[in-house]
Amino acid sequence: MTDDFEDFFENSIACHVCGSSKVVPPVGNKNSPILIVGDFPVDEDVTTGVPMTGPMGRVLRQELGHLGIDVKQLRRMNLWKHPVNKNPACFKLGTEEVLREAKDRKIILLLGSDVVKLFIGKSVMDLNGLIVESSLYFSCPVFCCINPAICIKEVRGLVKLDLLLLSLQSMYRKIIYD
Repeated sequence: MTDDFEDFFENSIACHVCGSSKVVPPVGNKNSPILIVGDFPVDEDVTTGVPMTGPMGRVLRQELGHLGIDVKQLRRMNLWKHPVNKNPACFKLGTEEVLREAKDRKIILLLGSDVVKLFIGKSVMDLNGLIVESSLYFSCPVFCCINPAICIKEVRGLVKLDLLLLSLQSMYRKIIYD
């Protein structure tokens, strides 16, 4: 690893592992107490260069907006920095980036099956809508949810998302105002 690795994704237009030019770097407040991590960038994310601008991002912005939370104030990223490939080094790079970004956060929100399975070790369907602890990777509460765009298709999923986000709002307010 190079000394400037932390700034690698924000300052590059291509993945130095596989050469993909479709890199989508983390965005949002670098000092936010909350980190939101999705699985991988979708086409809209790649086009804009911003994670969570596609269907998942629209639902997330809308639902958090109802709670008075501006998603732009939160740190957002994906496990995969570019569309998924079969290169294990790209996956490892993304995993290391998530762990670096998660350091000193107060809340982690994992959105999707890959990130929940990787960092919690269980199926997202078993943990959807729950707050768990992951002392192995994170030293703060971890919120687990299926991709919010999928929640919209299923009323039960949307109810779980709403309840999860209400819990997140409550914790967020405590962090901000205490």
